[in-house]
Amino acid sequence: MAARLRKQLRALGVEKAPVECVFSSEAAPANTHETSGDGKKIVGSTPIVTGIFGLRLAGLALDEILKK
Repeated sequence: MAARLRKQLRALGVEKAPVECVFSSEAAPANTHETSGDGKKIVGSTPIVTGIFGLRLAGLALDEILKK
């Protein structure tokens, strides 16, 4: 996905401009899913983490807009 994004940015003329991103350096645990009594996987905090990343990116965008 990152390679495709870089390719699209280059096509738009963005070469080595600073690009803000959000990431986690925390390694995922070996067993990331629990199972319920009926065998279904319990997802856990995945939707919450995705939301937090989106909010953080929105905050970065607002910071950039308000700088101008």
